[in-house]
Amino acid sequence: PDPGRKLRLAGIGTMAGGGAAVIAGTVLGVVFSLKGREFASQLQDIYDRQELAGCEANPDSGDCQELADSEEITRSNGNSANVLTVVSFGVIGGIGAAALITGAVLYVKGNQRTTAWQRGPAASLRLLPTPGGVVLSGRF
Repeated sequence: PDPGRKLRLAGIGTMAGGGAAVIAGTVLGVVFSLKGREFASQLQDIYDRQELAGCEANPDSGDCQELADSEEITRSNGNSANVLTVVSFGVIGGIGAAALITGAVLYVKGNQRTTAWQRGPAASLRLLPTPGGVVLSGRF
């Protein structure tokens, strides 16, 4: 049996998994990035409504208190979306890239083993000097 076949198959599987992780990390990163932008625009809208309601002068009014609560929730959601964007691109994408590289190395090693197996055993010769001449030894 081909000694490099298992390594090649493992390399193909690892590269496929790595590619899927890179794609998943990219898609999730884009989704969370767009969600973060959405929260940023909502936050700007809240700021505009606070300014129109005069919340700087009277922060204890009912509308201003409600807007302050909305601001806090929206800011928290935006921060969470930003963190998830970094995690998606950095961690999931990084793991995928590492798996792609590992899979490529496994595949190349499998090819090297198969090539060495197909060539057969290599002849190794040794030529040793002796007091009476020369000795030739090795595998033929």
